[in-house]
Amino acid sequence: MGREFLVRTDHSSLKWLHSLRDVEGQLARWLELLAPYRYRIEHRPGVKHQHADALSRKPRRRHQGSESCPGCAQEQIGVNALGLQKWTSEEIRESQKMDSDIRQAMELLAHSDGEITEEHLRRISPTARRIIERRRDLEVSDSEVLLCHTASRRQPQVVLPRNMLRAVLEEAHGGRSGGHVGIFKTKEKVRQSFWWPGLGREVEEHVKACLDCTKAKAGKKPIAPMEPIPSSSPFDIVMTDVIGPLPRSKKGNFYILTVQDAFSKWPDAYAIRNQKSATIARVLFERWIANHGCPRVLHSDQGRNFESGIVRKLCELLGVKKTRTSAYHPSGNGQAERFNGFLKNSLRTYLVQKGQNAWEEYLPSALMAYRSTVQASTGYTPYYMLHGQEMPLGFEPEDLRRKTDSYPLFVQEISRTCFMPMNAFEKDARRFSDGRK
Repeated sequence: MGREFLVRTDHSSLKWLHSLRDVEGQLARWLELLAPYRYRIEHRPGVKHQHADALSRKPRRRHQGSESCPGCAQEQIGVNALGLQKWTSEEIRESQKMDSDIRQAMELLAHSDGEITEEHLRRISPTARRIIERRRDLEVSDSEVLLCHTASRRQPQVVLPRNMLRAVLEEAHGGRSGGHVGIFKTKEKVRQSFWWPGLGREVEEHVKACLDCTKAKAGKKPIAPMEPIPSSSPFDIVMTDVIGPLPRSKKGNFYILTVQDAFSKWPDAYAIRNQKSATIARVLFERWIANHGCPRVLHSDQGRNFESGIVRKLCELLGVKKTRTSAYHPSGNGQAERFNGFLKNSLRTYLVQKGQNAWEEYLPSALMAYRSTVQASTGYTPYYMLHGQEMPLGFEPEDLRRKTDSYPLFVQEISRTCFMPMNAFEKDARRFSDGRK
């Protein structure tokens, strides 16, 4: 980046790129992206610039009979493998053996006969000592993977080797299932499957250093006071709202209809072309009610699209009570507003490098991120609240997957974890809200 270079082009307007004042929008983002580079722009008329046109011409197709280079094929396989994939127990076990800190800790645990002295601890690295400090929680799985299992965790955590750490951080925060959530929620997402000494500090440093978050996220806004939500079971009370208009998506949509269950915090979001009441009524029935059943209450703001005769008629036919916020009182629909804020921030961060009209493509990724993120008001992820287990995100080892041969026991466990008394959730939610004021 430190070496100056010349850009010669037939696009004369580019000469004025650095002389523009008060630049905004996409052009400002381009200038920010180019800022680290030292370059000069020189105009050359198109008639003298013909040799560069080859870059924009359609390339010749490779002859079908040609053979690929084995070396190049091997390199391509390596490139594809850079994306975070689900690791096998064997891969994790071998990585743990190659990690000097984990290896020292495992060897000490295996040969100390349960008694570890100060002399033992002086012989190992500081990181290995921190692992040994958790020895009451350590266990070795059937596949010889070192796990950390505390009473406060619903499932054991893999003691993560250093060479896998960066991939986990990038996926948990900025990957398809990450959503660029904040420090607390990224920590909780990582802790669902992994542990290593210094996890909290390294997650915090990674999130603070995320360039996409810095560019995309706005300043923190005041939080509306918590309103009581007397929901007693999943899909009892449903909150809904509309985001938009947004830039036209590649499929021709301009709005997002958001729907969220007040009990489990399970959300959904549907790209729609317009926000007419007929469109909203149809999508609510076909996409939400057909999948989750009829709620007891449908709650929204006072938008005409929700208060129209069509939506009210749908609620009347299905036996759903329609409620709304009072005028100029957004805290009455605060849960929907907070989810909308997450969704807009998440999409904005995903689209820093992709262009604004790609928002619909990343909508499923943002939803996956929210559903697999611990909610401070409940202490659980929305996915866990509905399914009784954490969402498989693709990188958990098989050792952490729940296994059962008994359907009744599985249903009993789900009932125990999912249908807790609502007053406990409401108490925690209010305490969380009051603490953030």
